[in-house]
Amino acid sequence: MLDLSPEKFLQRALDRKLITERQIESLWSDIGTRDVSLKEVCKHILRSELMTNYQIERLSKGERYGFFYGNYKVLYYVGAGTFARVYRAVHTETGRIVAAKVLRKRFLDDNDTKQQFLREGEIGMNLRHPNIVPVFEISDDRRTTYMIMEFVEGQNLRDFVKVQGSLSPLQSLMYTTDIVGGLTYAATLGIHHRDLKLSNIIVSKQGQAKLVDFGMAVVTGKKTAQAIRDCPNLRTVDYAGLEKLTNAPKNDPRSDVFFAGTLLYHLLTGRSPLHETKDRMQRMNLSRFREIVPLTKKIPDLPVPILRVVQKAMQIDLKHRYQSMNDLFSDLKKARLQIESGQIDTEDTQEEFLEGEGSTLIVIESNTMLQNALRNRLRKLGYRVLIMSDPQRALGRFLDKPTVADCAIFGAGELGAEAVEAFNKFRQQASLQSVPAILLFDEKQKGFLSKGMFSEKHLPILMPLKFRELRKSLQNVLQKKKVAQPPAGEPSS
Repeated sequence: MLDLSPEKFLQRALDRKLITERQIESLWSDIGTRDVSLKEVCKHILRSELMTNYQIERLSKGERYGFFYGNYKVLYYVGAGTFARVYRAVHTETGRIVAAKVLRKRFLDDNDTKQQFLREGEIGMNLRHPNIVPVFEISDDRRTTYMIMEFVEGQNLRDFVKVQGSLSPLQSLMYTTDIVGGLTYAATLGIHHRDLKLSNIIVSKQGQAKLVDFGMAVVTGKKTAQAIRDCPNLRTVDYAGLEKLTNAPKNDPRSDVFFAGTLLYHLLTGRSPLHETKDRMQRMNLSRFREIVPLTKKIPDLPVPILRVVQKAMQIDLKHRYQSMNDLFSDLKKARLQIESGQIDTEDTQEEFLEGEGSTLIVIESNTMLQNALRNRLRKLGYRVLIMSDPQRALGRFLDKPTVADCAIFGAGELGAEAVEAFNKFRQQASLQSVPAILLFDEKQKGFLSKGMFSEKHLPILMPLKFRELRKSLQNVLQKKKVAQPPAGEPSS
């Protein structure tokens, strides 16, 4: 730059179409003399907003390309990833500010990487949601490959958390709800992200979280052109580790649910629940997922509505995890409303929530009102609750798979003798000896006391139900079940 005269520098700018002849004439007129250094000329250029520092630096180095992408003029360098660089750019006619994401030159001849980049652009062009950064254009020619996207003033969520540390429960919920809202919308189009992490989320200056980078996304169904070029089984190393552990089917959308849960955990604690490392083998290690520290140990006073969402989203067992992004979105909105309004049950404590953690109950009851009451109250204690109305069908399910639940609750109020008969058969099955059961019956059915085959693990409870008694009975029989079971790795007697 020191060896470059102001005249030669301005000629370069003119040749690259960064400045016009009229603007050059106006610039010299404003300076008032040509007997000035290039440094002084550049100060006037910046002050007049004719060019940016980025453009001046590249011109000074003699760069010939990278100033324009189609009708967009590059203003500043924003950042880079493994495969692409991102720039702030402006449309030369409309003045619209955008982000230009440009594939690095060394990958232009790498067909797999190039096609993945183009797929990301095509998927982005199919998505229009307030919490997803849209793609407006894609271009691929011999010399360059790029996409034009919305430019979001803000910073990625990972950098935000590094500076802020852990966020408040409400702020964490707000950002996570934004992101899961976008993911729920994408899922309606059969699109699943497959690379959820804080660095792929931008928080705007208005406080809105927006999802970027669908480069690993998969498309299920036929809702987009050729299912976006017949997508391969793409996934990050972290997703591969999780799915190896859980034996998940190909492109399982519940993997996005799990990692949405890890985002919320990270925001609440300021730390990822997974040990962070760049080593591929360590990231594939299944112990990363098995050794996640429970959120209750990180934040003992965390409101239970949030705890409940995180726990269910991050279930290792696929059948216990949220089965769709929409289900997670619904519970996030409810939790956010409870926190915002302050309408949290004072009795809804972490201690109670953890009471049933890891236990599954099957409730056999035909009365809809009682079904709902039991489901809601038991779920508040952390139990997973399955409802069935046919006693024989429920018994058959246990016989097919004795581990389907940790306890069976038979309601005889409306089912009468049918419930008692199923309860007794349950009690008699050799394969179900370690599985406890409870029989609920009302005042008019006291005769069932003499007909039921009760034991210390097979208990009767008189209706109308006193929930405190049911809680105590469940704690009692489930504790006996744990004691009766041999330690891991030891044979049963």
